[in-house]
Amino acid sequence: METYQPIKESLLLRRKEIVERLDKVQSHLRHTHKPLEADFAEQAIERANDQVLEVLDVNMRNEVTQIDRAIEMMEKGTYGICDSCQNPIAEKRLNALPYTNVCINCAS
Repeated sequence: METYQPIKESLLLRRKEIVERLDKVQSHLRHTHKPLEADFAEQAIERANDQVLEVLDVNMRNEVTQIDRAIEMMEKGTYGICDSCQNPIAEKRLNALPYTNVCINCAS
């Protein structure tokens, strides 16, 4: 566990950043700061922007889930073990993609 402490701290920081962005995205999607424009053309543009924000929201939520899973695995002592082949995941891969759960061979 201590071996992965720098990765855990990095994941926690990344999680915090994502949650802050999610709050902003949700605020924009709810139009809490600015209601929809009265003009139909402007509303169409805002709705298109909302669709992009919704995709970003889903992607960020998925990343938070992956981060939470990685942290949970660290706490259980199973972090760094490939879910598919049960072999250790290379340190380089964990540093590049800290919430991965498969080794490079199984990912291919």
